[in-house]
Amino acid sequence: MKLSIASLPLVGKRTMTTFLVLCLSLTLFPKSVQSVEFNYELEKRIVDMLNNYLSQSVDTNLFLSNYRFSGGFQNDLTAQDRDEYLVLDNALLSPLVYYGLEDGSITGFYKAAETSIGYYREPGNSGYAADDPLMEKHLKSCIDGSGSQVDCLLSPGNQYIQCIEDCKLELCPDEDSQADCQSTDEECLMKQKWCPQYTIATLTEEEDQSEKRGYIPLTNYCHDMNGRFTQEEGMAVKVYTPSTYDLSRVVDPDGQSTVHQLSTCYHSDGTTPVNRTLSGEYAFCGGKDCDNTFAGGYSSYEYDPRYRPWYIQTKDLQKPIWMDPFIFFGSDGKGIVMGITVTQPIYDAVDGKNVFAGVLAVDYRFEDIANFLIDSYKDTTTSVAIFEDKEPYHIIALSTGTPSTLAVLSADPTQPCPESGDAECQPVRLKMSDLADKQPSDVILSKAMQKHKDQNFPAELITVRESKSVGSDFYLSQSVAYEQKGAANLRWRVIINSPNEISNSDSIEVGNPLFGVIFAIGLMGFAICAGFFTVFFRKRHKKAVIYADWRFTCAFIIGCALFNCSSLTLVGPNIDSMCLLRAWSFHLLSVATLAPLFVKIWRLWKLIGSSNIRRKVMSHGKTAAYMLPMISIQVVILTIISIVDPPLETEEIRISEGVVTQHIVCAHNTNALAIIEIIYQASLVIVGCVLAFQTRNMDTRFGESKSLIFAMYTWALFGLMFVILIPAGNFSPNSISIIQCVAIFWVTVSGSAAFVIPRLIQVRKDDNTRRNGGSGGTTRISGLSAPDSFNRVSSVGSAAAGSSNNNRFSSVGSGMSGAEGGEDFVCNDEEAS
Repeated sequence: MKLSIASLPLVGKRTMTTFLVLCLSLTLFPKSVQSVEFNYELEKRIVDMLNNYLSQSVDTNLFLSNYRFSGGFQNDLTAQDRDEYLVLDNALLSPLVYYGLEDGSITGFYKAAETSIGYYREPGNSGYAADDPLMEKHLKSCIDGSGSQVDCLLSPGNQYIQCIEDCKLELCPDEDSQADCQSTDEECLMKQKWCPQYTIATLTEEEDQSEKRGYIPLTNYCHDMNGRFTQEEGMAVKVYTPSTYDLSRVVDPDGQSTVHQLSTCYHSDGTTPVNRTLSGEYAFCGGKDCDNTFAGGYSSYEYDPRYRPWYIQTKDLQKPIWMDPFIFFGSDGKGIVMGITVTQPIYDAVDGKNVFAGVLAVDYRFEDIANFLIDSYKDTTTSVAIFEDKEPYHIIALSTGTPSTLAVLSADPTQPCPESGDAECQPVRLKMSDLADKQPSDVILSKAMQKHKDQNFPAELITVRESKSVGSDFYLSQSVAYEQKGAANLRWRVIINSPNEISNSDSIEVGNPLFGVIFAIGLMGFAICAGFFTVFFRKRHKKAVIYADWRFTCAFIIGCALFNCSSLTLVGPNIDSMCLLRAWSFHLLSVATLAPLFVKIWRLWKLIGSSNIRRKVMSHGKTAAYMLPMISIQVVILTIISIVDPPLETEEIRISEGVVTQHIVCAHNTNALAIIEIIYQASLVIVGCVLAFQTRNMDTRFGESKSLIFAMYTWALFGLMFVILIPAGNFSPNSISIIQCVAIFWVTVSGSAAFVIPRLIQVRKDDNTRRNGGSGGTTRISGLSAPDSFNRVSSVGSAAAGSSNNNRFSSVGSGMSGAEGGEDFVCNDEEAS
């Protein structure tokens, strides 16, 4: 195999440009990360639980809609079906189910821990004249806290419904209904919905002064165990226990509750028993006179479902939707009730038209969702946050128990609302960022949300530290978007934090037993190589050392000593500065150590690699200049990488046998440095091995071919180990550091020994020969042993001491060609010694 000078380290502008382009282009390719299969069971379980919990409401609405459509309610769920609906509602699993109709009626339940309320509003429009005798039955149906009758009068600012042309039917405002359907397009016509037309008016002070207007109240009721409204003594559910919805377990054969606490129904004052017998021709009784419409009704207030957001939006869209969170009606700012509603429109068939009849609805109060999370994770180390998946990320519920809303003074929102007094208060929703000053688990959730947000809510796991201090607890955090199917407009974000282990095998710091091992190996390698250098340098005047290219051998040994110092950078934390120092020290010193060895073997091959023996002169300066491009290229590579893709402190999540561990390692964003170094250093080592292989059959008297072969092959083995074996093995970062340290020690010490020890042995032999009066028969030049015939021609005798014509073989030992700015080395044994 022949190698030309162009194939060796003569780096021109074109080669340098090629390396620059390679460095920059490789940084554009992302690092290939070995994927691991993580058990996302926790995330799946939470999402499934949340989905099952919320999907009950969608299923409930769909069930009621289908039940009504199938004729399950005799009067299509109008006021006369109130009690029938209440019994059915009582059997439903959802806690807050109700419905509102276009006639203004609303009926439903709220079932929760310690309280259960029924409510009902008679059909009709508020805003009627207070002196209208036909509406007196409604005007006199309001009561105060003690149960005394009061007139149901609107106040300025109250709203009421005003029909347009007797609430005529027109196409609803949704997209399907507004489509321009042809009379023959049955599919299009079937999608069209028709809505009664009315406006929502607001009573002004001028109108109130000129004429008093009344409203139809919504009344809260006590109910029995079966859901019917009651005022029978001792039969009203006082404390509701929703631990089971199995009615057969709630009610015994005697009709007594085995779970709920029963009591007498009292008015809002808590002392006056309810005993209402107001009579009138109410819709509940089919328009006939009756006195049980308000039996069990203990409080009343102004309310009409048709001007509530959940009703209006459903009517506008004509499809099932999840409402944006809002304050439930009746909240006074002190006992805040925030929640969310899912709705389902229902229809009547009128003259072949789908006429919008009303809205079925299920409410979830945020406290219900929070209680669901708290109950699910109260005995675990997991913390969960559910919040809106849009700015400003308002909280829905937290498993930590922190409420999602606060009551603050209306006059000063920075101050909390007092528990007692008449101060005017208002509710304020908390954002995820507001948790930064709450309890520790809330702070971690806030940090996790911010980190997820900064990374655009990645699907991958992230880690969050409790604090920036070393050794602080860290949490594994997952983020998942949650959307409820079956109804539009619900998109939340769920963050799950779980404390996990921090790996202790990523860095070697003080206190780690490996800290001393690394220092011992690195310092010992430095000391041994430094010892070799000292001994070799002191023998530089000896003939065997002079002809060994001692300058480049010493440069190689110094490089070996310094290369061992790079092992000392393997200790310490994996911070950005240490990561960069390790990259520079390892790669730069490896090339700086390899460079003199490479040019040494190259010059040997250059001088005697040809079969034609002729005068060849290569000065030390010229040979040393060939080292600079190799080192310069390495500096350029590291400089570019340090700017474009530096090694940085990086968190990695690794899973082993179900245990999730956080690792802090030094890593690049791309594989650019690894690829470039493999190409570059492997090229140098491969060429060096080829040159060493070509000199393997030289006469042993020709010096250091075996040492060069040993050193280059050892270097190649060292490279293969890091390129192939270590990536293929499941080694911890600390194990890799130990392997690297030992490998550097072995390559440098054995390489230095391969050059120094044979020369020292030869020096000893030469000294013994001289002491015994012998004369040398050969002359070693530049590590080469020239035949006696050459020596005789090139030796300087007493007769031809000054003749340069006798100098037929001049190489680079310790001397240099005069043409190269040095001196031609021509000598015999006696002169050399």
